[in-house]
Amino acid sequence: MTAAATGTIEVFYSYAHADEELRNELDKHLSLLRRQGVIAGWHDRQISAGKQWAQDIDAHLNSAQILLLLISADFLASDYCYSVEMQVVVCARGAGNLLALHAWLSMRLGDLSRGAYETGSRSRSIAVMAASSCLRERVNGAKKKSM
Repeated sequence: MTAAATGTIEVFYSYAHADEELRNELDKHLSLLRRQGVIAGWHDRQISAGKQWAQDIDAHLNSAQILLLLISADFLASDYCYSVEMQVVVCARGAGNLLALHAWLSMRLGDLSRGAYETGSRSRSIAVMAASSCLRERVNGAKKKSM
């Protein structure tokens, strides 16, 4: 059964593999929401062997209600993260049908951050905690509106 069929909000983690440890840490912070069935997180490490990785990522990018971007220098240096995943966010945000949260792990970029969440912190672990807190607030707000 899909996340949408159960009323669970699908969260797509967009991150550079160099930041995998931080994605794991963020996932721990969101574990209660996952256990309560509020969110279902997805990231590329969940792709099964033998699947077409690009198609699987595209399917989840298109079905997620929330895209959570862990933006770092490594993210911006990744051709795939920047050219594919971030462009989906830019297009979808322009259409107003997707919530995109950005956790700036090591830098800030001018116009890209407008309307997005910025941690304002230089500490990566604090950035992860702040992003998880923001996501919890947004998810709880969305759930209250749907009731």
